Parts: sequence; C-alpha cells; structure tokens
Amino acid sequence: MSLLERPGRKLGSSDLRLGPLGFGCVPLGNLYTSISASQALETVTAARNSGIDYFDTAPFYGFGLSERRLGVALGAEEEVMISTKVGRTLFPAKGRPVDHGIFREAPPFGAAFDFTHDGVMRQVEDSLQRLGRDRVDCLVIHDLGLWHMETTDVLEGHYKDLAGGGLRALEKLRAEGTVRAVGAGANELTLCNRFIERPEIDFILLALRFTLLDQSAFPELMNDAARTQTGIIVGAPFQSGILATGTSGDTLNANYGDADGETIVRVRRIEAICATHSVPLPAAALQFPLLHPAVASVLAGMRSVNEVAANAAAMLCPIPPQFWSDLQAEGLIPAALDCGAAPQ
Repeated sequence: MSLLERPGRKLGSSDLRLGPLGFGCVPLGNLYTSISASQALETVTAARNSGIDYFDTAPFYGFGLSERRLGVALGAEEEVMISTKVGRTLFPAKGRPVDHGIFREAPPFGAAFDFTHDGVMRQVEDSLQRLGRDRVDCLVIHDLGLWHMETTDVLEGHYKDLAGGGLRALEKLRAEGTVRAVGAGANELTLCNRFIERPEIDFILLALRFTLLDQSAFPELMNDAARTQTGIIVGAPFQSGILATGTSGDTLNANYGDADGETIVRVRRIEAICATHSVPLPAAALQFPLLHPAVASVLAGMRSVNEVAANAAAMLCPIPPQFWSDLQAEGLIPAALDCGAAPQ
C-alpha cells in the first residue's frame, strides 16, 4: 500500500481514516481554464495509480461537471473516499443567461443557495446521480463564508434554513448511511468557531487559515478541534498559488487574488530556509498542516498528470526536523506548534 493511501489519520470522532494527500476536484469543473474530458479522466487515473484515494468535489464546481467527470473516472471503484457538498441547488437554465463566474464551458445550469431540509435532500440525490453512487463518505456544508453575518451574533438568512431543517437532513443522511461524516466548509475563523462544537458536525474543511503562510487558526481553532475531536481537512494549502510557484513566477497569487508586498516578502523568507535545507517549497506547503494532530488530510487541486506527480512527490519528500525548527526560530511558524508530529 502506498504511503498516500489509508489507513491514515482518523477524521475527528468519525470512523473514517483519510490519506495525507487528497485530490481537490475543482479543476475538473473547468476552474479558470477548460480541460478536456480525456484530461480529467487521465488526471484522476494518475491520482489513483499514485496511491491517492480521497477525492473532494461539489455540485458548484463547474455546475455539475466536476461531479460527473469524477463519477466517470472512478466508476464503481469502492476503494476510494469521496466527499461532496450541499448548499446550492442546480437548476436548468432553459435558455436564460446564467453567470458561471470562474468556471469555463459549464453545463447549462444555474445555481441557487438552498439550505432547507428538502433542498439538502434533493441536492444529495442529484449529486449521487452525477457521481453514479448510492452513498458518499463525507458531506460538507459549502461556502459558509458567503453568508451574511449580523453583529448581534446571529447568522441570518441561510443559517435559519440550515438550523430549521438542513442540519436535520444531514443527521438523517448520516444515520441512514448515505453519508458517513458531515463537515462545515469555511475560511472565516468566526464561522468555524460557530460549528466546531455542534453535534451534527464531524469535521471542518478549513481553507487558507492553517498553511505555511497563514497560521491564524492556531492555536485556538486547531486546539479546540483536537479537544472536541472535530477533524480538520485543510484546503488551499498553496494559499491559492504562491506556495506552489514561489516568488519567481510572473503572476503571484495569494488568497484568491494578487499577492501583496508583505506576503511576497514572507514567502521569500520561507524560500531562503527551504534553500538551506534543500526542501522544495511545495513539499513544505503540503506537509506543514500535518504538523497538527487534528489535521486528517490536505486537499490540493490537480488538473493534469504532471500536477498529480508533483504533488505526490512533494507529500512524500523527506523534510528534516531542523527545517521546521528554523522556521520557528525565524517566527515564520508558531513556536508553540509541536513539530514532532511532522509526517516525515
């Protein structure tokens, strides 16, 4: 069995164990640029051949395209873990213009937020049809950060639908075995804190806030997750680009936008320590989140066979303990973080 496969780390208090590197399927939905159906199939196949067995998708990724492509690529294979998401219902555009935003050549569907009981149940049924399965392992409440937050400490709008029935639907789906674990997805720490102790939630899918560049989730959220046995899956480990490309690229992206000067300087300091220890920056970025025991897996988006190979090699790259100690000494990662949990 490959080191990238299960048995891996336990996902919170659930019975799931995930391998250290997960396949983020948003590129299969033609994020920013289109890829062909054959390229999508080849990329997923390469991931399986490399030992990656955890795949994360969503209805919103390409308006159904990512789920459909993943379903075709995996077929009826059982030795995989799949997570998808709820929160948006897709509907036929019927000739009406729809804005697909960052997704190219998407199918003729629109999407509307829906966190009601019936909406969640319908979304899961539709996802299972696109995936060609009768169950999934993980189900994530999608895009919590797009909700409106009131200063009175009450989430309005969609939260009312979720609290009024959506969470009940998630519990029902878990109880009947249609899903095995339920998670909440966000990159805003205040929202994560609202969900981390809810009994309906087994894990948090946390993007951007526990990376080699941004550790704002530490110590409070990360330690609360360990205390409550709430699993953490880390998304966007490359900070949306700059931790994969480094600072020598023509386009420097961070936090889904252009990297600012302070970010670039910080990454250059990290690059200098990487050079001292002959550690590739992407390897450090992928392995850093696993320093915390609450983290079960790290999700990286992949759109080609070459990206799969690069990410698999980066996750398996040996990193000496002194590398992490030097980052701590320079104040680039928290001194209180126990680097003894490093995967290498």
